[in-house]
Amino acid sequence: MHAWCSALCSLAFIMLSATKKRFMACAFQLARHCHRIPTHPRRFRSTTNENDLDAIYQELLWLSNEIRKQDERYYNNQQIVNASEAFTISDDEYDALVRREEALSQEYPHLLKKLQKEVGLGTATTRAGRVGTTPLTTSRIKQKHRQSMLSLENVHDTTQLLAWLERIRKKLVNNKDKVDTITITTEPKIDGLSLNLRYTRQSSPSDTKWSYQLQWAATRGDGKQGMDVTHSVRSCSAIPPNIILNAALLKLPLSCDAIEIKGEVVLPQSVFDNEGVHANFSNARNAASGILLRKEVSGEQEEESWADKLSFYAYDLDLGRERALDGQEAQKVLLSLGFHIPQPTISTTMPFLDDQTQWNETDITNLLSYHKSLMKHREDPKKTSSTWHWGDYEMDGCVHKVDGALFRAVIGNSNRAPRWAVAHKFPPRVGVTKLLDVIVQVGRTGSLTPVAILEPIDLNGVSVQRATLHNFRHLQQTLGGKSIPRETSVMVRRAGEVIPQVVGIVGEVNKHAQANISLEAPTSCPACGSIVVAERESTGNDDRGFVLRCGGPALLCPPRAVMALSHAFSRDALDVTGLSQNRIEQLMEAGLLKVPSDLFVRSDNFTETVAALNSWGPKSAQNLVATASKIANAGVDLSRFIYSLNIRFVGIHSSTLLAGLYGSVESFLSDIEKVSKSDEDECFTILREDNEATKGIGPAVINALLCFGREEELVRAARALSRAINVHDASSTLTPLPTPGNLTTDLPFAGWSVVFTGSMPDMSRTKAQEMAKSLGAKSTPGSVSKSTNLVVAGDKGGKKFEQAQNLGVKVMSADDFIRLWQNYNSSGALLDAEAD
Repeated sequence: MHAWCSALCSLAFIMLSATKKRFMACAFQLARHCHRIPTHPRRFRSTTNENDLDAIYQELLWLSNEIRKQDERYYNNQQIVNASEAFTISDDEYDALVRREEALSQEYPHLLKKLQKEVGLGTATTRAGRVGTTPLTTSRIKQKHRQSMLSLENVHDTTQLLAWLERIRKKLVNNKDKVDTITITTEPKIDGLSLNLRYTRQSSPSDTKWSYQLQWAATRGDGKQGMDVTHSVRSCSAIPPNIILNAALLKLPLSCDAIEIKGEVVLPQSVFDNEGVHANFSNARNAASGILLRKEVSGEQEEESWADKLSFYAYDLDLGRERALDGQEAQKVLLSLGFHIPQPTISTTMPFLDDQTQWNETDITNLLSYHKSLMKHREDPKKTSSTWHWGDYEMDGCVHKVDGALFRAVIGNSNRAPRWAVAHKFPPRVGVTKLLDVIVQVGRTGSLTPVAILEPIDLNGVSVQRATLHNFRHLQQTLGGKSIPRETSVMVRRAGEVIPQVVGIVGEVNKHAQANISLEAPTSCPACGSIVVAERESTGNDDRGFVLRCGGPALLCPPRAVMALSHAFSRDALDVTGLSQNRIEQLMEAGLLKVPSDLFVRSDNFTETVAALNSWGPKSAQNLVATASKIANAGVDLSRFIYSLNIRFVGIHSSTLLAGLYGSVESFLSDIEKVSKSDEDECFTILREDNEATKGIGPAVINALLCFGREEELVRAARALSRAINVHDASSTLTPLPTPGNLTTDLPFAGWSVVFTGSMPDMSRTKAQEMAKSLGAKSTPGSVSKSTNLVVAGDKGGKKFEQAQNLGVKVMSADDFIRLWQNYNSSGALLDAEAD
């Protein structure tokens, strides 16, 4: 109560002594002091202690220094040979640093003032307070632009775009001239290097057509002057050395003795990707800068400059103050002169509203649709409109411009940017946020992946709270050790549909922090407690090719149980149709399915519970129950039963061999159950005999059976399944494990259709197909269909692997395929021939 009384007294004093504007500001400060108005969506300013403020100031200082360093490297880079050192971050990462600096500056203005005073650069301390960077004092000539090359203000959403249009409307409403309509031209915002070309008149002013010659080309620099790059530009075929203007048609004044053409210079993405430029540069934009700003060298030293590979896209034609062109008119002239312009370009004409009415979202539908189309093209060029002409360059948004030259003059410019144009940026793909924790996620295949838990951040239109750290070796390299302070600022990237990933740390790590996050690799599976095993993946990347996996049985590890159950219900095993991995996961989450027998021995309300699940319904639930009942009653062959248990190294062929050796499910399970009751050397004696019947059953299979038998839960699950369904003896007249056409053969792939996906280790696809046919395969087509019996998946298997899972087709790893082939071809002739 006392606090509120004091607050009211203070407010009364403000009302008596301050202006209205000052009163509102003070009232806001007072309300904020009383915790009524939050200054940040995640925290109240009052909870920020001195240690927090010091950490924030240090981050702001680091951001200011890092961004200025990157600006100097980008704008003042001069040697292509030093490019790999000059450019250390991508454009997206640079933009993320700028956004972070801007956010901290706005949230903590007192820290910004302190920083400006300490650094001594005033408003130019931060990126928002300057245009480009001042060219360094070098031997390179500086050129002064006739009109300043300004930056663009940014908008990121519909609300901000409408606010920009409203500012324009107010400017024009105050103008004396009547306005009926306004046209907005929109073009891609090319992610390149800004360039200004100066052409000087060579012909007599009395001529009808005036010829102009390129005098110099310069970078934007600080907006007022830039570095001369004429030498590099003369090698660029996209920039004509001479141009001719129709003076009479364009009504050029006699004073038009020089013109300037502004645009963006880029290295086409296809050149960057395919011609080896990426060896020296991190991206196409940096490559364009490095090539353009490369030092002149003598003929003896000259190497390929790549300048002839550059492209130039003109966006502005400056004929002088006495002759200004509308935007669309300037584009037509530029095209007639032989320049490329940003494409595709659209124009939108809107009725001008009175001083009481504002434009709304419906009025700018065309602008929003265009922006959406560009963003779609950036993510996947193959899915975009073929009716538009697309440039071979990176875009980071689009630019909306008022088209009319007279309107532009009325609206004017600020010190930093034109008010009549705005950059409509794409949602950021990279951002800076706080690292809250690191957890270990167990995948369906048993891989253990460190995952960063983040303070929520919007990236590419999605709120991101988690990001992958790939594996523990990569994690420690990225975050710099075996522990890291909680709430350390990190950079996160999300491009397209790619899983968000942590790129690195932003700023300096507080080594004296108390609350640290451990980055140590676990020794046991966090999901089931089983021992962790390390495996090297054949990725070709030493940094990310080392993975930890859960070493326990899949069925006993909850995240992996989905895959184990999917295997049990697959076509080559129990053959339960209509059960995708997503549906299996739903049944597990509902507590209806833990082991395969749960599908055949059901509770009374099973059908109703399944029907109530998302995307199921009564019919799907009834069909599932009917299918399960039919399988339980009709029974399955012993080989299918054994295969459904998902025992490692026991594939389709081995299951058939085991079924033939044991004859009945009781005989097989009895031997399995002996493992926990007797000496393991006395188990599976029937399999250890050296005869024709045991050919193909090697030590790997026996060890896998022993491992299975040691897990009491797995043994109980197998016994429960044998009681839930009829399992036919191997001597049964029922169809054995699938051999299409009921062919009687000992070959494991007899009559099958086998499809390969991904790369096979140490062999060509053709050789792998020959090996499959030597195992009895009838055909080895290039695509997966309902008639496919098996898909062999090598490294980087893609669409075919997914199709196989969707169709319930059995998938075998490349290693298992080679192992199977070796069992049937002990001489290994094919492999030896391939190795040679």
